[in-house]
Amino acid sequence: PVSSASFSPDGERVLTASKDGARLWDATTGRSLGEPLRLEGPVRQVSFSPDGKRVVTASGEVVHLWDAATGRPLGALRYEKPVLQASFSPDGALLVMASGEVAWVWDVAAGRALGEPLRHEREVGQASFSPDGKRVVTVSGGVVRLWDAATGKGLGELPRHKSRSASFSPDGKRLVTASGNSAQVWDAATSKAIGEPLRHNRAVLSASFSPDGRRIITASKDTTARVWDAATGKPLGEPLRHPRDVSFASFGPDGARVVTASEDGMARVWYLGLGAPAGTPLRHGGTVLSAAFSSDGRRVVAAAADGTVQIWDAMTGRLLCQPLCEKGSVPSSSFRAYGRRVVKVSEDGTARIWDVVSGKPVGEPLRHEGRVASTSLSPDGQLVVTASEDGTARMWDAATGRPVGNPLRHRSPVLSSAFSPDGQRVVTVSANGTARVWDVVTSTAAEGVDLAQAAEALAGFSVTASGGLEPISSSELGERLEALRRKAQTAPDHRPTLASFLRWYFTPRAERSLSPLSGLAIE
Repeated sequence: PVSSASFSPDGERVLTASKDGARLWDATTGRSLGEPLRLEGPVRQVSFSPDGKRVVTASGEVVHLWDAATGRPLGALRYEKPVLQASFSPDGALLVMASGEVAWVWDVAAGRALGEPLRHEREVGQASFSPDGKRVVTVSGGVVRLWDAATGKGLGELPRHKSRSASFSPDGKRLVTASGNSAQVWDAATSKAIGEPLRHNRAVLSASFSPDGRRIITASKDTTARVWDAATGKPLGEPLRHPRDVSFASFGPDGARVVTASEDGMARVWYLGLGAPAGTPLRHGGTVLSAAFSSDGRRVVAAAADGTVQIWDAMTGRLLCQPLCEKGSVPSSSFRAYGRRVVKVSEDGTARIWDVVSGKPVGEPLRHEGRVASTSLSPDGQLVVTASEDGTARMWDAATGRPVGNPLRHRSPVLSSAFSPDGQRVVTVSANGTARVWDVVTSTAAEGVDLAQAAEALAGFSVTASGGLEPISSSELGERLEALRRKAQTAPDHRPTLASFLRWYFTPRAERSLSPLSGLAIE
C-alpha cells in the first residue's frame, strides 16, 4: 500500500511512498514521471527538498538522494540499522536522519556528518528541523529532545510524557507534541509546558500548528479532529467529526481550511469559520492514511491503505485524475513521455513505444531475452534505452522501434538505465552493483576514474556512513590499487585530469616527469 503522499513545493508533482519504492506523478494528469525510485526495502519516508529539485527517501538501512526532475540517483548514505526518517532543513543544505538510537545531521553538499550524533537510549522515531534550520527536535520512546543542528549539542529535554510526534511552530519558538489522549504546547527555549493539555477522549494521532502559529489542529481515535487556540489551549468551534478514527489532520496554506483523513475511507475539507465540510467527501476504497493541500490550496492529495493516491479539487471535491496506482502491473511498470511518444513496460516483460495522439503502438515491442526492468527516453525524444534482466541494456529508435547500435552488456541483470542531460551518454546499473557509462554513438563503455574511490585507495582508508574512517584490508587495498593502475595506464600524459595524475603516480619514480603536468624529467 501507499504509506504517504505529498505535493512538491510548486504543487505540480506528487511524491508517493510504498513498500515497492517511491514514485513521482504529474499532479494534473495522474501519469507517473520517470522511473520508480527503486530501493532495497519498503520506503519508510519520502520528502522533497524546499526548492523541489531533490527528493530524499529512507528505505531499510539506506538514505538516497534523487534528482526530482529525472529520478537520477545523486548519492546514498548507509547505516547499520534501519533509517526511520530523513528530511531536509528549510534551506535544503542539511539532512537529518534517524537510525536506531541516534539521529545524524548531514551537510548535503559536503557529504559528511555535522557535529556529534544526537543520541537517545531507545529507537529514534522522529527527527526534524526548526523553521530556521538551527535546531533539531527528536522523539524517542516518548522522550523529546532539542539539539543544536551544527554541533549536535543538546539544548534541552521536555518532561517525559510518551510523545508520538513533535513539531515546531512557524516562528520556531514553540513545539506541539501528541501524547496519549492529549497534545501539549511547549516553550522551545525553556522546555516548559505552555497552558493546559489539549484533551481528546482517545489517543491523539497528529498535532500541528496553523501557518500563522495561532491555532493547532489535532486528529484523534475518538473520531474527531479539533482546532485549538495555541495561546490559551481552548477549543475553537465544534469538533470535526467522522464516523471512524481520524488518522490525520492539517491546515491549508491560507489557514482558513483544514483537511482530515479517516479510517471511514474518506478525506474531508472543512471551512473553519463555518465548522462545516466543503463540498462532497473525497472517497477512497479503504482507510485514508494521510491528506494534504497543494501549496496554492486548490488541490488535495490523499493516500489510502489500498495502495491508491487520488488528487481532488479542494473547492468542489471533484476527482481531478484517475487514481495513481499500479494494480495488476509488474513492480517496475512505468511510463516515460516526450512529446507524442510514451514508453511503457508491460506485464509480459517487454517495453513498447506508443503515440499518445493516435493511441497506437509504434513499431514492434522492444524485446530482450529477459524481462525489461526499466526504460528511459533521450532528452530529444529520439532514442529509448531499456534495461533488462538478461544482462543487457539496448537503445532503440523512438520513431520506428528498431534497435540502434550494439547491446550494452553487463555480467548480471541490468536494473536501470538513463541518458545524460546532453543525450550523448547512457549510464547503466546492474544487480552486482556495477555502474557503467556508454557512448551513445559507438555503444562502447567509457572507462572513467571515480575520485572518491581513488582517494580511498591512495589513503588506505574507506569512509563510513557516519563520516569516520576505517582501514582497508591489505588484500582489498591491493585489488583497488591495481584496478586504478589499469584504468589510468591509457590516460594521456600531462593533462589536468585525475586519470592523468594517476598514470603519473603509478609510473616508476625513475621514469616520472617532475610533476603530472610537466614533460621534464631528471636524468
